[in-house]
Amino acid sequence: MEFRGFHMSDRRFLMWFLACLLLLLPACSAPPSDPGAPPESPASGSEAGSLDLEAPPASARLEFRMPVEVVQASLEVDQAGQKWRLVDGGNRPLAEIRVQSDRVKVRDAQDRELFKVKSKPNGWELEDATGNRLLRARPRQGGWQIEDGSEAPFARIVERDGGLILEDARGQELTRAESRSGQVLFRDPSGGEQAVLQGLSDPRAAIWWRLPETDPLAQAALVVFTLEVR
Repeated sequence: MEFRGFHMSDRRFLMWFLACLLLLLPACSAPPSDPGAPPESPASGSEAGSLDLEAPPASARLEFRMPVEVVQASLEVDQAGQKWRLVDGGNRPLAEIRVQSDRVKVRDAQDRELFKVKSKPNGWELEDATGNRLLRARPRQGGWQIEDGSEAPFARIVERDGGLILEDARGQELTRAESRSGQVLFRDPSGGEQAVLQGLSDPRAAIWWRLPETDPLAQAALVVFTLEVR
């Protein structure tokens, strides 16, 4: 049987060919994929350059022990995302650390401002109550370069062997911070245990509690700043 000049078998072949062509058109119109491009991942909501630290808990008590058997001070969440309290080993209040979007402020029991840590475009700055700069920190190769108020070298933090090394201005190792069983352990250059921060497992936040020649209240403020602001 013929149909306008075509045999039935020819007409069936033509219909099969057109159907295949329609199926191939979407694939041909899709943009070519880049075999070297990384796979897409859902947006995380975190800002570029984030330290990607562990999130501060809604309720926490961070105990700083030095030596490891003796509690020297504790940081406690008072209002999540807004306020922390610093108490001594006998649970007596030492200071209050208030959190803002770009800084933390340290106030004593009489509500007098003592220190503040401010976020900078490239690091942070520690100031006293009058606004004098005490320390300035800038990121360097996975760690930090720290300067004093006159921009002279003060200390350095470097990554090494899975932990953080805190060095003085001359490059002398002072302490090593490493994560250990849900806490951060501080060791001296010979490997002996110096101190421990319980309730926190990230050395990048804990290391500030061993910053040399720095008021313990300011050290605690730097821990809170790293957890809450940066």
